[in-house]
Amino acid sequence: MVAGFRIVYLCLTTTTVNGLRWTTRTQPPIAFALSSCFPKSFRSNFHTSATQARLMSSNDKNIDTESVGKSDIGAATQDADPPADTAMNRSWRSLLEVSSNKSRKTRGSNYVQLATFDPEANQPKCRTVVFRGFQKLPPDHKYASELDGKSCVMKMITDIRSHKVKQVEASEDSAAEMVWWFSKTSEQYRVQGKLLFVGGGNFLDDGDRELAIARKEIWGNMSDSAREGFFDEHTPGEPYSGDKKTDLPSGGRDTDGNLLPPPDNFLLMLLIPNEVDYLRLTDMYRQADRLGEDGWSFERVNP
Repeated sequence: MVAGFRIVYLCLTTTTVNGLRWTTRTQPPIAFALSSCFPKSFRSNFHTSATQARLMSSNDKNIDTESVGKSDIGAATQDADPPADTAMNRSWRSLLEVSSNKSRKTRGSNYVQLATFDPEANQPKCRTVVFRGFQKLPPDHKYASELDGKSCVMKMITDIRSHKVKQVEASEDSAAEMVWWFSKTSEQYRVQGKLLFVGGGNFLDDGDRELAIARKEIWGNMSDSAREGFFDEHTPGEPYSGDKKTDLPSGGRDTDGNLLPPPDNFLLMLLIPNEVDYLRLTDMYRQADRLGEDGWSFERVNP
């Protein structure tokens, strides 16, 4: 007959007690388990679970949950991985919502790889950028793109002097591809689409009111150090001169601490997706989503 049991927590000042065993902490209050009352397998599992709980608690203290791009890429709901046989009933946008929810506390989960094509070198070029959320636009906006009630327009920023801008401008269709890897869930999203830039009066859409507001908002939401870098006159990618500009406006602010308007070289960069390749390695499920004249469609494909 198996007797009922309970775990007893005692607050003691002595380090030796007959019949009791240290299990979790080294300072009072101390958690003990009555070792003589439990099977060895239970004591081992209990100790392992307690250790894992302490590690998770410790790791959470070092997590930045307010990183840019995470506040609007998924609610705080806990959704389970969709089974392989039902994942086809969910679009890439809904699948991405689940992936981002599960990775909100993972450092670097909002870093993505963005590839463009350099026509002069006849080579692809790839770099890591910060994903800064989805941009919702009015339904009648020419770049409005929604799926399952969620915006598909992906926000990033860049400098007009960067190579990627020249490469996209030289491309006939402004094509680019983003790769987003979620290490926690072993999922990959390859997002193909069109890149467009807003800012400084140099681009076709700079006069668009909605996009101008979006550019101003993202400028205000950036960190001081990130804003300050856009006032540096050194051209990215040029040979290093060694001289350091000392009169940069601290934090992109004036002497009274007010935000300065974004300089002309600060650009809002938007990716408008038209094709997404989704791969989940845990069960080797792969799905292809494509935007056509009748909207988005998706199908399961071989991994």
